[in-house]
Formats: sequence, structure tokens, C-alpha cells
Amino acid sequence: MSREPQSQYLEDARGHIHYQVCGNGPWVVLCHALGTHLGIWTDLVAPLSRSCSVITFDLRGHGRSAPAADEDYSFEAMAADVRGLLQHVGARSAAVIGISVGGEVAQVFAAQYPQLVRSLVLCSTACVTGAERAVLWQRRMDEIEATGMSALASASVERWFTEEFRARHAATVDAFRRSLAAIAPRVYISMARTIQRMDLRPRIRGLSCPTLVICGDGDANTGPEAARIIVRNIRGAELSVIQGVAHFPNLEAPERFNRLVLEWLDPQKQQAAAP
Repeated sequence: MSREPQSQYLEDARGHIHYQVCGNGPWVVLCHALGTHLGIWTDLVAPLSRSCSVITFDLRGHGRSAPAADEDYSFEAMAADVRGLLQHVGARSAAVIGISVGGEVAQVFAAQYPQLVRSLVLCSTACVTGAERAVLWQRRMDEIEATGMSALASASVERWFTEEFRARHAATVDAFRRSLAAIAPRVYISMARTIQRMDLRPRIRGLSCPTLVICGDGDANTGPEAARIIVRNIRGAELSVIQGVAHFPNLEAPERFNRLVLEWLDPQKQQAAAP
């Protein structure tokens, strides 16, 4: 398999999914955040592909993937997309790495298809939406319906990145702002409603795969508190908190993030971490 990511498309009844594959070795699938695209994983793909076969993809309605024809943006539907991609490339199992909503998709995928999951890495994500966060999601949806995506996109990058990172990497921050602003409002609102109603705790309590949870200490919504709830509900899960970063540790601290992931995926580490 090529070391360089190769863009391809999977066509099904719900539309097409854009994905890229590269590397050689055990399969790893990467699930990105709401309002972003597979490019969020660029810093991880290169080192990961030296020892793994890596598949990244755009969630439906994001990047170069078409919106879902049936407008189903449930976690179950997104998990089924991951399963379809793995079957399409001939992967019998995979390590699944998800960030933000991608981490929630990864949790549901592991619960629905445990036989396909070797291990999990869950970053900047949650397993339940409490009352306070549900109100915040409702405000975001109301704002989109009133004014569109632009204002939300500008406010979101303020939450996603620390002030220092925004100052030093203005072009990167603006690229992510534009990516979010380009999402169709109906896609964002549908996924936001899924997150707003989320309680995955009953499902993840049955997981038995090795699980690493990562978060930034500066992430106000899916930081250490949300991470600890996941850890308490997945038997044997481990937690790593990266200091000085916000919602996207993989972008703000790529060397530290990549080291955690690569060490976690080491076969000896996996054997030791197995419940």
C-alpha cells in the first residue's frame, strides 16, 4: 500500500464517502471532529503509517463527502459508515481513534461491532451530555437557524484553540473556521441534536477493548471532567491529560499527542492494557 494518502470514494445508497488510505500493517481508522474534515489528522498519519495501514475519511456532509441522502446523522448511522469502510478495504479489525464527535462515533462503533475493534483512542470527547451542555447546544442550533454558520464558526475556533495557538497559527485557525462555516446548516444541526441527547454510558460499560482517553487541560467542554466520566464507565480505560492545550491536542501539541498514540498502539502495550 502507498505511503502517501490516496483519495478514494465509497458509494452507497446514502451517497458517497470520501476516504484516504496509506501505510502498511495493522489497520487504524481515524474519525474527525464535527465541522472539520480528515485533514485534521495530517500530523498523525505520517508517523502512524510507518507501522500501520491508516484510513481517514470525511463524515457525511463534511469535506468531500456528500450529505447523507436519508439525513440520518445518528451515532448508529455514522458507526455503520465506519464498518462499511473497513469492509470495503478488507480490514478484519482496526484500532479506532476518534476526536470530539469522532470519539463518540468510535464509542458507538465499539459497542455495536466489538469483534472489529482491537483498541480505542478517545480524544476531547464525552459519553453523556449533561443539562448545562444541552442548553449550550440548543443555543448553537438556534443561532444557526437565525444567522447561519459564520458567527458560530468564529466563536467555535475561540473554544477549539488556546489564545497562544491562535496568535501563532492564525492561518491554521482560519482554515478550520472556514471549514466549519462551509458545513450545511442542516447537517450541523442534525449532528448537534444527536450530541445534545447523548448518553452512551449504558453502552460503553460493556466494552472490553483497551481504551486510552486523551484530553487537553484547557478544554472547557470535553476536558478532564468529561474524560473521567468515560474512564469510569469503560473497564480498564486509561487517561492522559495534555497540559496547555484546548480542544485539539493533536494540532496544538502534535509531538506529545502522537507519542501517546504510537505508544498505546504498540502490541506489547495493548497486551498489558487488555482488561
